[in-house]
Amino acid sequence: MRLILDKLSITLIVLSIFLQFPGNTFCQEHKANDTLSRNHPIWNSKAVRIISVPIILFSGSAGIWGVREDVRTLRNRYLPNFRYHYDDYLQYAPVVAVLGLHASGVKGKNKIGRA
Repeated sequence: MRLILDKLSITLIVLSIFLQFPGNTFCQEHKANDTLSRNHPIWNSKAVRIISVPIILFSGSAGIWGVREDVRTLRNRYLPNFRYHYDDYLQYAPVVAVLGLHASGVKGKNKIGRA
């Protein structure tokens, strides 16, 4: 259990550091003539902004992937009668929400086929 908490806390600390300092983490001070953004326009691109959060979340997931069996063992130790099956159907909640909102007249950003 101590190992689970150590790995989880390290992962959360690293993620919080990346989320708190998304901009100029390599600069010591911000200058008016910031050459980092002029020389490297890729950091200001839309693609980097779109992909940065999923990369952080996937790397955090990969960081704690090895302790998933320990988490399951811990859960079974303290909740031996864990037999709730609502989470099997909860995965369809976003689809139901999109279809329900579309049926009630709320227009989304994308067409229903893309959503």
